[in-house]
Amino acid sequence: MALVLLAILAADPAGAARSLPEPDRPGLEEAAPSRALVVRIQRSLAREGLYQGPSDGHLSAAVIDAIRAFQRRAGLAVDGRATRSLADHLDTTAGALNLMNRLEEARRTNRAKARAALAGGDATRDLLGPPQTPLATRAQGFAPCRAAPTVACLLDDALAESQRVPKDEMRDWVLGEVMAVQARLGQDGAARDSLRRVADPRVVLTALRTLAAVQAESGRDAAALATARSIPVTSMRAEALGRIARAQADGGR
Repeated sequence: MALVLLAILAADPAGAARSLPEPDRPGLEEAAPSRALVVRIQRSLAREGLYQGPSDGHLSAAVIDAIRAFQRRAGLAVDGRATRSLADHLDTTAGALNLMNRLEEARRTNRAKARAALAGGDATRDLLGPPQTPLATRAQGFAPCRAAPTVACLLDDALAESQRVPKDEMRDWVLGEVMAVQARLGQDGAARDSLRRVADPRVVLTALRTLAAVQAESGRDAAALATARSIPVTSMRAEALGRIARAQADGGR
């Protein structure tokens, strides 16, 4: 027998190797996912709105379709396999979504509190109303101002352009900057009117603190104190008063 095998090997070594029985190679075929893993994936897919079946640990066609849908949405390789890495990815996605939801809820709550605070103050309630002065318009646009700019027309230009900003956050930032310039020029009425265009009441509260500081830096202490005392949030009012005191000290007053 040994001589026969040697003869085969000598004649066709490669063919002989193919004909020999292959030893067991554990790990080449992936083990079927455990029931617990499939249940975990089913629940995660249900939270994602991709699966409406039972969480029974059965890797059904509906589960595989849902896995493929999630993989496509997440930019993963689409193979429909229920793996631990897939379950981990689903958990990470769910955690991020949960965090975003909590942040959004906190944002809504804080905005409501800021609005209520402004509405409860006699000197700040009007800041929630519509602007008292319409935006400047020019038949020939703003080109003449840009050719021969003045502070007044540039402020008008900035206010008009701010309304073209699609995102509230960026628009509110622009309006806050305009308000600060108006306050430095002593245009307190115009500054407050700019605040009426701000969408986020939290930004209005912060801007009032800035307004008080700018008024103090401009030497208008009475106006600064009136603005600071009108701020309905104690911590922000205290900070505004501190900034006024610092401006007075810096100015030798």
